[in-house]
Amino acid sequence: MLDELVSSLHGAINNHQDINERNLNNEESGTTCIDAPIERPLYHPIEDLERRAVLELRPILEAWVNHDKREKPIHLIGNNAYGLRIYQNQSRLNMHVDQSSTHIISAILHVDHDSKSKPWPIVIEDYKGNTNEVILEKGDVLLYESSKCFHGRPRRFEGEWYSSLFIHMYPSDWKRDMYDNLEVHYRIPPDWHKVLPPKQGLEILVMAETSAYEPECEDTWCSLNNTIKWNIRGEFGKYVSGDNILQSFDFDAKKIRTPRHWKRDEL
Repeated sequence: MLDELVSSLHGAINNHQDINERNLNNEESGTTCIDAPIERPLYHPIEDLERRAVLELRPILEAWVNHDKREKPIHLIGNNAYGLRIYQNQSRLNMHVDQSSTHIISAILHVDHDSKSKPWPIVIEDYKGNTNEVILEKGDVLLYESSKCFHGRPRRFEGEWYSSLFIHMYPSDWKRDMYDNLEVHYRIPPDWHKVLPPKQGLEILVMAETSAYEPECEDTWCSLNNTIKWNIRGEFGKYVSGDNILQSFDFDAKKIRTPRHWKRDEL
């Protein structure tokens, strides 16, 4: 699947010198958390490859969430695969969390980037309060809980293009209706929108739709001055945990089918 994704991506952007003349379908719209002062990200549809991405990554994500080999395993339902998103030079993705109704267990598959671009980390705040910067290379997959963990790319991208595919799933017993009907919003205090006066020693936090940034800090996120940096490759059938331990997915022990490639006529 990766080879086909890369081929589709390169088929759209190769053999052109100016990115404005490349054979891409349209600019991505409706994504307010992306700050792109030069050019907006582009969206390149991949048709049935989206469905294949969900099918091929679901056993990996299920094995990951069932790390404790519980008696009643968690089964995931694939919500969607979104992409390809193609970031352009000087893009920045504000810190944010994703939809709590459907984007519970997620993956970022990095498809490729131009050869001259500088490493562009995705930043994730984990449950221990650490801020992590993760460098992904072509074919790397990052697994994360996107509706709980603040994540983004607050550092500016320096390069021509950078493209990824985003896969989102939720547990089969997840109470989607509770979140779809906005019940979760009722738990927010009614005076949440009131702006408090500045407090000495506390940085300004600006909300941009569903994302946030800190304009007084370098690269718009203050905790970037103390991060855990990751730039490592995984192995098939294994993953690197947040405590930097290489672990096996144990597909057989968890009674989860081993990931396989799906052909077009099997969809």
